[in-house]
Amino acid sequence: MDDKLRNESALFKFSLIAPVINGSLNEPLKEYLEKVCVKTYEVPGKGPRELSPKTLRQWLYAYQRYGIDGLKRKPRNDKGASRALTSDVSRAIQEFRQLYPKKTVTALYAELLAGGFLGLPPVSLSTVGRYLKKIDPPSEPEIEQRLATAVRGHKLLKDKLDELMKKFL
Repeated sequence: MDDKLRNESALFKFSLIAPVINGSLNEPLKEYLEKVCVKTYEVPGKGPRELSPKTLRQWLYAYQRYGIDGLKRKPRNDKGASRALTSDVSRAIQEFRQLYPKKTVTALYAELLAGGFLGLPPVSLSTVGRYLKKIDPPSEPEIEQRLATAVRGHKLLKDKLDELMKKFL
């Protein structure tokens, strides 16, 4: 989000809470917030949105505490930092998958993290999972086997519950 859009967004937010700040309300705050939230608004950079009174209260508190800057969206902390996997990290993930083909993503992640192969700051578990799914998607038989196992488990659970229901009813 660029500065122009951040400023537009802050001014939009301010326009909705301005009557509260200026003290020009002729009704209780709760009623005003509910009345404002009935409409759909064209939010800069986001399109049409419905707002909640809680959101407006948060904007009001942010303005009271930090002024107009409190209404501006903060830039991302990782702005300018690459979010792509480095070649070293991707190679390590591939090698560990080949070494341990049956390990879960979580178990592989723990091994990679313990070995210091995920870089600094370390790549997240979900990123490793997405990468593994991309390079090694599950085959049709694997998917069918997982589904069959889930169905069997569901049937066993249903049978046990039926048994218990008969026993106690």
